[in-house]
Amino acid sequence: MATLFYFIYSIIKHIPAYFNTVRIYCCGSGNLHHKVTAALEETKKRGPVGSSVSDEVRLDRIDHWPVMEKKGRCKYPGCKGIIRMKCSKCDTHLCITSERNCFLEFHMMT
Repeated sequence: MATLFYFIYSIIKHIPAYFNTVRIYCCGSGNLHHKVTAALEETKKRGPVGSSVSDEVRLDRIDHWPVMEKKGRCKYPGCKGIIRMKCSKCDTHLCITSERNCFLEFHMMT
């Protein structure tokens, strides 16, 4: 059983290296290769982006008010909510729902 685990692990470990070096060409041109490369680069840029607010401003507990804004993804670590609420001072989207209060936790975590 352990040898099967190590076999699968060795295959999985080398998959990203294979896809980073593979070249895809269509009809002798590099257009498809460039499209695939651009798509891969775009997916690398996606993902949760943390808040750029300094700890000094975030934790000062002065004038942090929830305001309605256009849709955005919650910036609290581990939360994937899409909401219309953001902090007026930090300019950061944060959830305030019946299930979670990322707004309060964001301004109190150290």
